[in-house]
Amino acid sequence: AAGALEFKALTIFSFLFGVGIAIQVERAKSRNVNASHFLLRRFAWLFVLGTTHLFLVWNGDILTLYAICGLLLLPLVRLPSPILFLMGAALITLPEFISFGSRLPSGQAAMAVIAQTREVYGNQGFLAILKFRWHESWSLIVPLLIMVLPRTTGLMCWGVAAWRSGVLRAPERHRGKLAVALAIGGAIGGAIAANEVWAASSGRTHWPALQNTHLDASILLALAYVSGFLLWLNPRRTSRVPGLAAIGQMALTNYLIQSIVLGCIFYGYGLGLFGRI
Repeated sequence: AAGALEFKALTIFSFLFGVGIAIQVERAKSRNVNASHFLLRRFAWLFVLGTTHLFLVWNGDILTLYAICGLLLLPLVRLPSPILFLMGAALITLPEFISFGSRLPSGQAAMAVIAQTREVYGNQGFLAILKFRWHESWSLIVPLLIMVLPRTTGLMCWGVAAWRSGVLRAPERHRGKLAVALAIGGAIGGAIAANEVWAASSGRTHWPALQNTHLDASILLALAYVSGFLLWLNPRRTSRVPGLAAIGQMALTNYLIQSIVLGCIFYGYGLGLFGRI
């Protein structure tokens, strides 16, 4: 299950954030609003919300990363779609050649960090957790966010290009392309993911040729999932689930409330179930 699902949602959300940027640029133009100024304000407020969430509530935050990636994408959003697609591909593959962020702890060092994290988050009060989270964020979370920044920005570039292509707004006109994407993404991404799971569980690889392809299985599988969903969608099915749109429009609210509720369940100032479930 982890091989089929882990990191795929993050990949799809990063892609959809780019789609959202493209839609907002179009709507701003239709209302004679300066799209750059509008998005700059939006990303600035998202950064404020993200950093507040990261340091005060939960440092697994994604909003700060999205705000920074959005700001980086802002000067590029008016480029032609083919150039945006190529830039996205270049950014996604860049970490293969250049190391971003610092090396994360492993082995005994990682075990010590995990033990300290369980003690503080599961047993101590709000101020002690706040102090620990501050140091943990700078030493672990910020380097991790820097590490995934090029990939996330690249996926957003692809999202802008995909919206402009018309595939997302009129999938019924692109069923052939979607079917090919579903087949290729599902077959190759599924094979790579299965090979990685097999190697991790057994200590040996089932298909050696797939071990060092440098292809991102999560992107391929996410492509397959999105393509399959778009092929499944039609006006009749869409009309049966009108509430999904309302849920989608509350994504930020749901995200922040989830952190607050789960913090009260798992942290020491709440039920203290951190590391026990």
